Amino acid sequence: MDTTKRNNNAQVLISTLEELQGFRKSGALYIPDNTDVKIEPKTPDDTAKIAEALLETHRQLRGATDAPSRNLLERIENLLKQLLDNIINYFKTQSQSFASDADIAYFAVKEGDLAAFKEALPNVDDERFQLLEMAAERKDAIGNDMVREIVDNTHPAALICLAADQKNAALLTVLQEHGIKLNDNNCAALKMCMKERDLTTAAFIVKQGAGLTTFLKETRSMLSEGELSGKDKDFIASLKEACKTEEHTQAADRDAKQEASQEMEP
Repeated sequence: MDTTKRNNNAQVLISTLEELQGFRKSGALYIPDNTDVKIEPKTPDDTAKIAEALLETHRQLRGATDAPSRNLLERIENLLKQLLDNIINYFKTQSQSFASDADIAYFAVKEGDLAAFKEALPNVDDERFQLLEMAAERKDAIGNDMVREIVDNTHPAALICLAADQKNAALLTVLQEHGIKLNDNNCAALKMCMKERDLTTAAFIVKQGAGLTTFLKETRSMLSEGELSGKDKDFIASLKEACKTEEHTQAADRDAKQEASQEMEP
C-alpha cells in the first residue's frame, strides 16, 4: 500500500482486495475522512473482488441516517464510480454477478437509469420502500417515472403501511399525488395492520385520512360471518380507543348508529 502526503490528507493507492481490507474499524470496512483513496486494480479479478467488498459494505450502510454512516456511504459510491466505468453495466454483465436486482435498482435511481430500474424492480421486495423514498427525493421527471413504476407494481395498502410505519407524511403525500388515495385504500391498509397487530401504524393511518368508517363497516360484516378472531375484536376495540378523540371515529360511530337504526326498521 503506497501512502504519500498532500494537503494534510493521506494519499492511498489500492490495487488488491488485501490492501482494501487494511481499512477496518470494529471488523467493518472504514475509510477515514482524511484519507484520499485511489483504486487501480492489477487484474480483472482484483476489480471484481474490490467491487464486491465495497458493495457489501454499501448494503450494510443503506438506510442509515447518522452523518458518519451517510458520509461513508457516499465515499463508497464514489470509489465504485472510480473503480468501474459503468456501475450498472458492470453488475449486469458479470458472469457470476455478486450484485442483486436490489443493488442494480438502487444505483439505477442514483444514476437516473429508468430502463435498468424497470428491469430490476420486479425482483425487488424488501427494498421497495427505500427505492420509493430515493425516487421521490430526485424531484425530476425520471424520479417521477420511477415512483410511478413502483406505485403501479405494488399493492396500495402495502405502500401506505410502509409510509405510515416510517411516520413519513411527506411520502404519503407523494403517494396521493401518484394516485394512491388514502380514502380508497385505508381500509385495505387497516386490514393489513389488523393482521399484523400493528396498532401504532393503524392509528397513524386513521389520522392521515378517512378510512375507519369503511373499515368498521367491513369488519362488522366479517364479524357476522364469523371471520374475526378474539384478537381481531380486541384490535378493533383498541383502534377505536386510540382514535376516540378523532372526528373520524365520531363519524364512524354516527354511521354505525344510523346503520343499526335502519336494520331495526320493519
